[in-house]
Amino acid sequence: MNTSYSTEQRHNVLIRLLKNRKGKLLDLGSGHGNWAEIAYSKGWEVTAVDARTERWSGKPGIKWIKSDVRDFKILPDE
Repeated sequence: MNTSYSTEQRHNVLIRLLKNRKGKLLDLGSGHGNWAEIAYSKGWEVTAVDARTERWSGKPGIKWIKSDVRDFKILPDE
């Protein structure tokens, strides 16, 4: 059974999941921010979190946060 998927296949799955919905998306370990950018382009409010910022596009409209996901606090009182 082949369980490896291309980047395009993964992006298509995300697009189908986001279709006809709006909301907030938290992209933990965002890497290059590809998924964050797709969600933002579909009208979602997006926060992208990753420890390495040099890979980000810095696309306006996305809240980019530099943090190790193991230390990131979703709620401020945690």
